[in-house]
Amino acid sequence: MAAKHVKNKYGVSCVPRTMQELMHEMGFRRIKPRPRHPKAASEEEKKAFKEEAEQLATRHSDEGYTILSGDEASHILGWNLQRGWYHKDKPTVAPVTLSRKRFYSIEALGNGTFHCRFYDTVNAGNFIDFLISTYLEYGKFVIFLGNAAYHKSKKLREFLRAMNDEIKVYYPAYTPEPNPVEVEWKSFRKATGNRLYESVAEMQKSIRTMLGEEIPVVKTFDYLAR
Repeated sequence: MAAKHVKNKYGVSCVPRTMQELMHEMGFRRIKPRPRHPKAASEEEKKAFKEEAEQLATRHSDEGYTILSGDEASHILGWNLQRGWYHKDKPTVAPVTLSRKRFYSIEALGNGTFHCRFYDTVNAGNFIDFLISTYLEYGKFVIFLGNAAYHKSKKLREFLRAMNDEIKVYYPAYTPEPNPVEVEWKSFRKATGNRLYESVAEMQKSIRTMLGEEIPVVKTFDYLAR
């Protein structure tokens, strides 16, 4: 396509191989673009939110609140194949199951810990249950959440009013890339890869074990690491 463009615009013929070499010399590479949500925040919006969040976190931390970043994840019992170190002269296989059973987790990261609970589905009721468990764990807290519908439901708003500011929720623009919980779950995806789980309960037990022993808690942004 590039060679055709050069031919049409400049009248210069160039074979594809030469065009590839020229593109490399100019700093271009054949890479796969990262997906971007159509509602994703711009770089300016991300910067503005981070500045605002740092001020919010500092103020609420001084008031005795724990600062957390929240998210949800979906887990499938079926195979999750990951790269690993295997001997080149031996067959590389991993046991898998054809089960497509699914469960969900809701988690909060901050204060040097990763708080997680499992559910059959994610809705306003289960999310409130998670907030209650988080409150029992940390006391009053501030949590930064995405813009899922159940995060803003009438049922949740009523619950937060009843908590009388013991729990505060803030909603950044759609920005999954810098969410430290996303980074944490990448570690879990790798750690649970190439393993055969016979049941949902077995997989959940494995994740809980990793939380306590194998997976280090990532450092959050400066405005969340308080």
